[in-house]
Amino acid sequence: MTDSSPMAARLARAWELQRSYAAQFGRLRPPKPARYAVTHYCLELGLEYQGAISAASGDGRHGAAHTLLRALIETTFRALWLVYIADDATLENFVKGRLKPDLNDLIKWIRNRKKSYPQLAHFASACERKAAIFNSYAHAGIEQLARRHGGFDERERIAALNFADTFLVIDGEIAAVVHDDPPVAAAHADPRCGPVRRGLVHSRAGRRATGRRAAAGPSFPAASPAGSKEPLAPAG
Repeated sequence: MTDSSPMAARLARAWELQRSYAAQFGRLRPPKPARYAVTHYCLELGLEYQGAISAASGDGRHGAAHTLLRALIETTFRALWLVYIADDATLENFVKGRLKPDLNDLIKWIRNRKKSYPQLAHFASACERKAAIFNSYAHAGIEQLARRHGGFDERERIAALNFADTFLVIDGEIAAVVHDDPPVAAAHADPRCGPVRRGLVHSRAGRRATGRRAAAGPSFPAASPAGSKEPLAPAG
């Protein structure tokens, strides 16, 4: 008998998104520039995390699914930081292991670039307000432990999939810029792929110089955990 529950339907959409992006990512190879090569690996990892969250949710391991959300969020912010924020010296220190920023650092650095990237800064601020609860889920804080006793309700289980899918869509938009590959961004065009807003991607030719390096110029889909409908895009 087919499970027709809202959770089952939501899981089906999550897997549809996973398959769509996996097919696109599978044909891509790390670009030659070190900045984009490292970003590529972040995006591959984000795809893996979204799949793991979907699998854990499908198996009823909702504590594990919520724990992995923090890893996915941090991986996406690291990719944004690499593409938009880190200068060449910072990138070199990161690659050589001399700089090890965590989620709080990445959010702060993006938030502090409000003049250059106001919409990304707004997104970072929205995520910053939610960071504590994801840290709690990841590190056995009270939010996680309380649900060992009372369980996750269906809205929380579905919300975990919504978060995971939304951040995967952002990763796809970043991949389209890193690889100058608009078909990656079109991977989520099927409306069955989840409750995420679709965005448009500009090619590398649309970049403009900002500060000491060239910034990519995509238009990201809305992805604020606070439910914002504002598209995320570089300034200008």
